Amino acid sequence: AMVGEEVGGAAVRAAAAGSDAGAAVALTELLSDTEGRCSAARVMTVLLERGEQWTAAADAGAVPSLAAMLVPSGSGVGLSDGMHTAAGRTAAAECLAAIARLEGGGVAVSDSGAMHAAIELLEAGDSRLVVAALAIVSAAASSSAEARAIVDKSDALRKIVTHLSGDTDEVTIAAAAALDRVSRSDAGRVDVGVAGAVRPLVDVLQAGRSPAVHAAAASALESLALDRNNRQAIAAAGGVPALTAILASGDDGSRVAAGKVLTNLALEESTWGMMLAEGIVPLLAAMLGSGQTSAVRDAAAGAVENLALHPAAAKELALRSTALPALVDLLGSGSDLGSEAAAGALENLALHDELRAAVAAAGAVPPLVGMLGSGWGSEA
Repeated sequence: AMVGEEVGGAAVRAAAAGSDAGAAVALTELLSDTEGRCSAARVMTVLLERGEQWTAAADAGAVPSLAAMLVPSGSGVGLSDGMHTAAGRTAAAECLAAIARLEGGGVAVSDSGAMHAAIELLEAGDSRLVVAALAIVSAAASSSAEARAIVDKSDALRKIVTHLSGDTDEVTIAAAAALDRVSRSDAGRVDVGVAGAVRPLVDVLQAGRSPAVHAAAASALESLALDRNNRQAIAAAGGVPALTAILASGDDGSRVAAGKVLTNLALEESTWGMMLAEGIVPLLAAMLGSGQTSAVRDAAAGAVENLALHPAAAKELALRSTALPALVDLLGSGSDLGSEAAAGALENLALHDELRAAVAAAGAVPPLVGMLGSGWGSEA
């Protein structure tokens, strides 16, 4: 095995330069060496985040070695006393977080026995450890039934929720991202809702946090809002005015995220009146404009598609001089997602007898017919 600071440093430098095809094997050997393990874990993280050598690292046994580094000294588990340092645990946790984000990585982390240690790290005082633990726990829980069972028994979701009020943007964003990842399954979004995540996420939107924090919280709410109980909870917590405020003053990233939440909230008829009262229609109409980015226009079209089922909202949209032409423009110039949402919005507007002529007058028919003739949206 390669041991010692000098040899370890050489291996680390070779791996960082990408010059050694067997770097993952050499780095894995160093994970058991007092002198080289921290540097090895750090460089392995860089390689993995570049999408390199995951298979070689897994085959070499890197994941169990990294998991052993998480266990505190004196526990009788993992590496011997003296091998555990704060720097080593942080390096191992960040490397495991990088692995957990890879395809198959969540299962590998769960199988390594790292989950219990990672859950304990959710209550660590060091923000870097907490951020890494949030990534490990959420990725493993979303890809492994065994890891999910550990999360349920340990009340880890509630621990994650507490980090939404973190002192740093990095921790809050990581907590929101963790809840978002778990919420991408039907069962997961129910459990995250039961864990009490909705109101703290809305609180984040209402607080004077950065646009990146707002976008992360909104992304989690987007996933949660696919569940009806969560939609009702978001509305009850003041989500509609909070999201409307972001549409009015957020940056493009946070506006896109907020628009996607509103798209899902608009599936709930009880939210339509709230949206109208908050003045959401003119904001969405402005977001549809050709001067906006494709992502902003797509998000607005999705919200308009569902909101257009409401007679009063549909009438207000039709009265906006720019809304119908912008939707028609999206049919031909938008992304597939935007074109589909625009077509759905025009369809829903045309369901109202008094608006059908306005939709036709805006020039919707030729591009809609053209989409049919081109085979748009058909499966290969």
